[in-house]
Amino acid sequence: MQAYAAAVRSKSGACIVAVIGGKLSEGINFNDDLARAVVIIGLPYPNVNSVALREKINFLNRNFSNPSAKALKSQEMSVNASRSAEESSRLTPGQLLCETICMRSVNQAIGRSVRHAKDYAAIFLLDRRFSRKQVHMSPPRISTRVLNGLPTWAQPAIVQPPPTDLSALLNQLKEFFLRNKSDGS
Repeated sequence: MQAYAAAVRSKSGACIVAVIGGKLSEGINFNDDLARAVVIIGLPYPNVNSVALREKINFLNRNFSNPSAKALKSQEMSVNASRSAEESSRLTPGQLLCETICMRSVNQAIGRSVRHAKDYAAIFLLDRRFSRKQVHMSPPRISTRVLNGLPTWAQPAIVQPPPTDLSALLNQLKEFFLRNKSDGS
């Protein structure tokens, strides 16, 4: 970590690769210049073959076949509380639990890089499951379920629709960094 921090301070460039749930995900913050971009590839769903998780899923599916907001909150599923009734009704309580665990991990990864009000980082969510193409909607937009699962402070900054070509992405990224750097961070 010291070599990484030194490379960041030298302004010659630095990159760190970590796995969600791995050693670097616990207790280390990458504030300010230590993380100006976070790239999340894939969705970190929990292992549904885990005996403990399988028991929780079975319990929820048996006892809460039609989940209410009260049941969701009691199962620490507040990440999904703002979800519409229609979207929630399509998923079983066990699926909601797995999605909540997944989005909590995504949020923790995002939160490692943005640690205070003046801090900033470009966040890339790279998985087609983060977005969905709705009927008559082109290009695809980020899924409402995923958007509602992201931190509320991050939601207004989501680029909708996401850029579809590299030059548009690079232009938006350049503008993002120029705007945030000029704000004094």
